[in-house]
Amino acid sequence: MSGILVDMALLWVLVEFLEVPISLAKAMAAEMAMINNFTWNHLWTFSGRQSRQFSLIVRFLRFNLVCGIGILIAILVLHILHHHFNINLYLANFAAIIISAGWNFLLSLAYVWNSETE
Repeated sequence: MSGILVDMALLWVLVEFLEVPISLAKAMAAEMAMINNFTWNHLWTFSGRQSRQFSLIVRFLRFNLVCGIGILIAILVLHILHHHFNINLYLANFAAIIISAGWNFLLSLAYVWNSETE
């Protein structure tokens, strides 16, 4: 849930105050939310699945790869909902977060936090 807050707040600041184009602002906000999510996943959600075979940096890079694809999915969903269906930017962003979160969680569980793949 904290990732949603980070993403939404940063998107709002970047778009409304700094006038960053929406797609770039979404990428920046989602990347910061991804870093937030990795930190909490490492410290809490998947703390029991830590492997000594891979370093924290390798695990972060794997997470960033999975979530990077999720960010692309979120940008695409946001663009379609906001620009083509005229849905409010922040409602469209919430929908994009929910859709990409499913991808991120399932692939992270299988590829990043699964000690059997290491």
